[in-house]
Formats: sequence, C-alpha cells, structure tokens
Amino acid sequence: MGFWDNLKEEWAERARIKKEEDEIVRRLKIEAEVEKKRVFEEEFKKNIFKIVTGKAKKEAAEKSGLQKLRAMNRVRNLEKLEKNPSGFLGKLSEYTHRNMAKREENLKNRDELKKALEEEKMKKTNNIHKPFQRQSYFG
Repeated sequence: MGFWDNLKEEWAERARIKKEEDEIVRRLKIEAEVEKKRVFEEEFKKNIFKIVTGKAKKEAAEKSGLQKLRAMNRVRNLEKLEKNPSGFLGKLSEYTHRNMAKREENLKNRDELKKALEEEKMKKTNNIHKPFQRQSYFG
C-alpha cells in the first residue's frame, strides 16, 4: 500500500501546487486589469481636456462679441482645470466611488434584513400552534 499512498500524496501535492499557481495567475491578471484601467483613466483625462479645450477655442474663433468672451472664459477655465486635474473628472470619480460604496452598503444591509426576516419567518412557522393540537406538558 505504500506505493499507492505515495502516488496519492504525489498527485495531491501536484494538484495543490497547480491550484496555487492558478491562484497566483488569477491575482496577477486582476492586478494587470487594475493597472490597465488606471492608465486608461489617466490617458482619458488627458485627452478629454484636450478635446474640450479645442472645442472651446473653435467656438471662440467662430463667435463674436459677448459669445466670444464667454467662450474665451471657458477656454481659460478649462486650461486651469487641466493644470489642476482634481477638478471635474476628479469630482466625478469621487462621486462614482461614493455611489458604488453606498450601493454595496445598501445591498449588504438588504441582505442582512432579508436573512433576519427569513429567520423570523422560520421561527414563526416552527412555533405555529394548531387549534386542536395536543400540547405536551413535559417539554
């Protein structure tokens, strides 16, 4: 039986090692996705400011009078935002994260309430006293 036990142990060890390797690969994929998403968001922020500033400059060139002044002010404000990225997109990102956290918390609370209601319902269904049910006085 020693041979079969050794063989089983060897297979179990190989399975454990493969499982650990799969877990490491999964973690690395997740980390790569997070990094890729972060880089994409940074590039998106850079590009969105360029696009919006370009549109504002085009508007300023096409308009005249008061409309031109408004468009020029918009260009100036966008350039300030570009230098300070914690403006609109930073606030939007913060708002999104806050909403996601609130949603997760609400889902967790809902699940807890649902579980508590189910437990209460089970207690009620287990303790139903039927009208003609004979009750035991011994427990």
